[in-house]
Amino acid sequence: DNGSQSQPDLEIISASFPSTVEVGGTVVVELTVNNAGNASGQGSRPGQSGYMIDLVLSTDDFADGWAVFNESFREDVLLRGGRISNTVDIGPNETAFYEGTGEIPADTPPGEYHLCLVIDPGQAVPESDEGNNSLCQPLTVARSPTGMVYVSPSGDDSAGDGSSANPYRT
Repeated sequence: DNGSQSQPDLEIISASFPSTVEVGGTVVVELTVNNAGNASGQGSRPGQSGYMIDLVLSTDDFADGWAVFNESFREDVLLRGGRISNTVDIGPNETAFYEGTGEIPADTPPGEYHLCLVIDPGQAVPESDEGNNSLCQPLTVARSPTGMVYVSPSGDDSAGDGSSANPYRT
């Protein structure tokens, strides 16, 4: 960077969400975005291409670039509903506040993960520092308290006795 070019520097400076969410449950995230650069960062809304924010489930504390939604858990999966796409322009040294939600895939093994928030994953906004676009914090994915698990609608006759392991059937 030669110092003469004005560019934004978008970063997520804080995120707040519950420390635990159930498998298949929805996590609600409140986050703060800051522009540490010396030029405005363009938001994304109808008719204007700009930054978006992704909610990504990861087994480590790193996520970068476009995340891809999938019904099933995979590393760095984009959560269902987890892309904040209607964002505001943010001037130099300004902050913006967002709330996002994402659904944990129903087949995610319970355990310790990171919820990563990635700003401008598609690099629609040229920035002075592209290396500070994600913030990852620990998230525990827990079994649902009922112990119910998803069973295919066809049922499961693993016992071989004509019974079904479908927990939704009484």
